[in-house]
Order: sequence, then structure tokens, then C-alpha cells
Amino acid sequence: MRFIFIGIGVLLTALSVSAWAVLTGQGPRGKINGTWKEITWKYEKPEVAGLAGLTVDFDQKKEICGNLIIHEAESWIFHSNGTLTMSKKDGSTEELFWNIKGRGHVLELKHSSGKTEDYVIQEINDKQMELHFSFDLQVRGIVKMIFNKV
Repeated sequence: MRFIFIGIGVLLTALSVSAWAVLTGQGPRGKINGTWKEITWKYEKPEVAGLAGLTVDFDQKKEICGNLIIHEAESWIFHSNGTLTMSKKDGSTEELFWNIKGRGHVLELKHSSGKTEDYVIQEINDKQMELHFSFDLQVRGIVKMIFNKV
């Protein structure tokens, strides 16, 4: 009987420590809050045999561009209430809603127009954030957006 109480005590202690670590640990949701300055975009297209010189027809181009939103040298200000303010070079701003989905690796941005953008959070720390935007499979490419924390 004594071993049962000791076992239950150890189990409750382990659960308490685990819960404390999860609740106080700063995941992507906590790290993303604040102001981020867009530094650069990088496009990576994997080499695929036999696809050199492949052209994109009008319908494919329309499909790709229809879901693509070009961001240029912006500051992204993530607020803890789930809103995002994008400050553009020309001084204008746009208000969006943001959410972290999946296992904490997908950043979803919702525009007031109803458009939604999804980015993979490849890396995030106190100084830098790297987001990946994947084109559809017909284009086979990844755009890396690099931000520095302000």
C-alpha cells in the first residue's frame, strides 16, 4: 500500500512539472509577439530532371497568382490579441488576424478581404524568424522570408 502512495506521488509530481514546463515555456505563439522587420526573400526551386524550360500556361499562372500576396520590405507587428499590423514602406498599414496552427509550425494570416495566407515557421528565436511560403506543386518552389526582430 505504501508503494502505491509513493508511486502516485511521483506520478503527480512528474505531471505537475510537465504542466509547468509547457505553460511557462515560450512556444512560437509567445516568441512571435512584437515587431519584425522583413529583411529578404529567397526563392529556392529544387532541380527536377526533365523539367528544365518548363513553361507555365495562363490557367496555371492565374491559379498561382490568385493566391499570392507580395510583401515588400514591411514591418509586421504581432499583437498578443491575435491581430497583426503590417506597416508598408509608403507609410500605409493593413490590419490582419493571425493564428498559429498545426503543431505550432503554421502561421495563418487572414486578410479583411477574406484571403488567407499560410506560412511554415521554419525557424523562430529572439532575433530572427524564417517563414516559408510554398507554391503549388506545379511550380515546385519555396519562398523563404527572413525577418529580424526589432
